[in-house]
Amino acid sequence: MFDFIKTKTKIAFFFPDLKRFLGGNHIYNRLDFDIDQFGERYERPEEIIASINRYITEDFRIEPELEELYDAFYYQPVHKNYRETLYQQLFHL
Repeated sequence: MFDFIKTKTKIAFFFPDLKRFLGGNHIYNRLDFDIDQFGERYERPEEIIASINRYITEDFRIEPELEELYDAFYYQPVHKNYRETLYQQLFHL
């Protein structure tokens, strides 16, 4: 998912076992963030196939509000690069 956000590519989530996942049959019973804001969610193969076909005809363009969300996902480095920004922030703790 993170690579797709960085390259501003459409994301489709396929959860054929979503009800079981959310049912608490294991230690994972929720996601850490709302995936629906990043892309469409599908539970059946024919749904995601139709969506991918639609994405192809639309040249995988993303909507302006989704582009804003993608842009805000990664922070911008304050210094010359991310490593230096992280170092400076940790140094000043």
